[in-house]
Amino acid sequence: MVTSNLFKRMISSGSISVNNGELNIWNVPSMIYPIITPIFFQMLLEKKLCNEIHDILYDVGKMQGREGGEIMYSKFGFKRNKKSAELGNEQGEFVGIGHQEYLKFDIKNKHFIVKIKNTPFSKQYLKLFGRQKYPVDHFIRGLLTGANEAFSQTELIGIETECIAQGKPHCIFEIKPKKDWNLKDPLIKQQFPKEILNNYILKEKTMLKAWQKPQ
Repeated sequence: MVTSNLFKRMISSGSISVNNGELNIWNVPSMIYPIITPIFFQMLLEKKLCNEIHDILYDVGKMQGREGGEIMYSKFGFKRNKKSAELGNEQGEFVGIGHQEYLKFDIKNKHFIVKIKNTPFSKQYLKLFGRQKYPVDHFIRGLLTGANEAFSQTELIGIETECIAQGKPHCIFEIKPKKDWNLKDPLIKQQFPKEILNNYILKEKTMLKAWQKPQ
């Protein structure tokens, strides 16, 4: 119901438009494709690049989540509070990530835990390739990390601690500063990014321009 209401608001406000074959959502050029496309994209690259592709997907997701958040806060003037962060979760549900909710929202310590149920990516990954040893939602993990970075204005690391592709009932993502992670834990070590994106507070000349509709 939440997503349905959001969709209605977006339609009525003109936030979704199609002009001359170009789909724009929040004035950002966009595409819609079946979930099997990114699943096979990830699987094929895993065979070529092994675990390196996980860091790439994480970084790309982190960039999108962080800069999308900055569009909300810097361009549209949303306050950096829990209500705005939850609106970001609604938008994630709208684009097909799954139903999201915060299990932990600790602003003081910059510690966030997000549960996503009915995650289409990991559900279909499990269906196609069977139960996995480690979590598979690297792009979504980056997306959530970047969104919470934009909210908290702090560099964070995100780890998926439970995944539907592992046979779990839902996906759990924990997000907190680098110093607070135990790198001796095999699950954390397997996902911990080798290169951390910097410049989390976006300046005037950033890739934000890439998200804007061409004039």
